[in-house]
Amino acid sequence: MIEAIDGSLIVLTRKRMGLSAVAFALVLGVSRATLYKWEAEGYFRGHDSFAATLLAWLVSIPGVEQVAIAKEVKESTPDDARVWLVSRYLARTMRLPRKRTG
Repeated sequence: MIEAIDGSLIVLTRKRMGLSAVAFALVLGVSRATLYKWEAEGYFRGHDSFAATLLAWLVSIPGVEQVAIAKEVKESTPDDARVWLVSRYLARTMRLPRKRTG
């Protein structure tokens, strides 16, 4: 569970990705007001959502990878970008059982 994310890390991540606050909010699936609040005050436990989980993951990965992700996100609609981010997040964080061979 996410405890807290410093607002300055949220801003830094968004800027590394080259996204406006509006575009970043759309990709995360939150309102602009929510993103502005998170950037100003930080994110604190109690507002758990999948958007917060994606945000925590994006903040935690290296800047070079954030830039690569941004390239893909910028070439998509916000909904497609969110689906792509979710699939990327799941692929990186879940371990699927190995397929048994006969």
